[in-house]
Parts: sequence; C-alpha cells; structure tokens
Amino acid sequence: MKRKNIVFHLARPGFTLAELLAATILSTLMLAAVLGVLTGMTRQQRQLEEMTPREAWQTRFVNQLEWDLVNSRMLIPQKTGFQLRGYAGKDPVTGTLHHRPTLIEYAIYDTGESQILLRKTAPYSPNSIEAGFSEVVAFDVSQIKLTSAVPETVSHAEDVVSLNEGPIPAQVAVLLFDSETSLPILTHAYILQ
Repeated sequence: MKRKNIVFHLARPGFTLAELLAATILSTLMLAAVLGVLTGMTRQQRQLEEMTPREAWQTRFVNQLEWDLVNSRMLIPQKTGFQLRGYAGKDPVTGTLHHRPTLIEYAIYDTGESQILLRKTAPYSPNSIEAGFSEVVAFDVSQIKLTSAVPETVSHAEDVVSLNEGPIPAQVAVLLFDSETSLPILTHAYILQ
C-alpha cells in the first residue's frame, strides 16, 4: 500500500502585524480629523462669545430659544418673527415643563414708543383648556431673523435670508437687530442634537 502525502494548509488565524499597524494608523488619522473639526468649531464659538459680553437678557434669551428649538418640530416664518410648533410647553405659573403640544411665537411689536420682542406661548391642541402667556424678551429690537448659518458680515437685516417653513434644521442661527441702527445686537449659532 502506497502512502499519500497529506499536506495541511493552515488558515490564517488572525491579522498580520502590517495589517494591525495600518488599521491603527488609519484610525488615528480619522480621530485627528474629527478632533480638528471639533476644535475649530469650539474656537469659532468662543470667538463669537468673546466679541461682545452678553447682558443678562441676552443669555436668558439664548438659553430659552435653544430650549424652544430643541423641543419644537416645525418652523413657521411670520412677517415680524417666527413661530415654533412642538413640545416645548411650560406651565405659566410654576414654570414646570409639561411637554404638551405648544405653539411658541417670537415677534416684534411696535408700542408707539419703542419696538419690543415678545415670546408668546399657546397650546395648539384643540382639546386643551390651558391659557397661553406672553413675556417681553427685549426692548428696541427691530427684527429677529432665524437662519441656517451665521453670515460672515451683516450690515443690515435685509442681508440675512430667513429660513423657510418646515422642519427645524440641525444648525440654526438667530440674529436680533437694533431698532435705531439696524445693526445686529445679538448673533448666536445653535447646533441642535
């Protein structure tokens, strides 16, 4: 009986050192690129905030609008401002969040002596018995604009293109314009999650 030579071919049990090094280098490059983008965005945000120190009403407005944008689903532009439809409702007396369907409007009103920015909330559910409420956000504001990005230079409110009706985009910027000079008195960019 003749014996056959049996040859075993071993399957590769893992990665080679060269493959591991290549994967490590590529993942390091990807991580460096992501960190570079995040660092650049953080630097730009810091520069915007350092340009002019914010007053108390500006900080409150920026935080309130961020809450409204994150918890809203639809943007409806108006002649003097915009409306947000979603679930950013708060109890007008206690201030507790109830996340019920709410319509929030930011609009400029002319009092005869000055122009004011009002924030009005009202339930938009037909079965709701809740009352809406209004609060003054700022005085001497001629226009409020909601855009998709902060423009590089703004000399007048007409230079800024407002967002159209529809879902709220992931990146939004708000600009408030002074009623006397028509220059922006507040510019803030949001990145919504």
